[in-house]
Amino acid sequence: RYNLTRLGSDMERQYTSGLYADVDTLGNFVDNHDWVPRIRHLCTNMELRIRNALAWVMFARGAPIIYYGTEQDLSCGNECRESMWQTGYDEDTILYQFFKAANAIRNEQNISTAPAIVEYADERKMVFR
Repeated sequence: RYNLTRLGSDMERQYTSGLYADVDTLGNFVDNHDWVPRIRHLCTNMELRIRNALAWVMFARGAPIIYYGTEQDLSCGNECRESMWQTGYDEDTILYQFFKAANAIRNEQNISTAPAIVEYADERKMVFR
């Protein structure tokens, strides 16, 4: 089970402990081919949870890592090897448009290297700026 209290405390520790020479190079991701099923598979029928998780990837301090196909809304269980050419690469998917807008905001606001503070975190909610 996932807990945002732990994510909040991990973020604070990464930002303030001095363990990392450059926290701006830490990678932020919620899915990949080696670790867990895609976010779409984990959060079936939970559109807001998916977008909130991906907003963290895009807006938390560090480097966002988007697993190929997430923007195409691909879903799979533990074997995530879908091919992109079978999707037709649709630039009108909700998540493609989400990433396009989030990347523009990230660049306009210089979020990638801005100081970050976790304001609040509990099991189900986290607020950071």
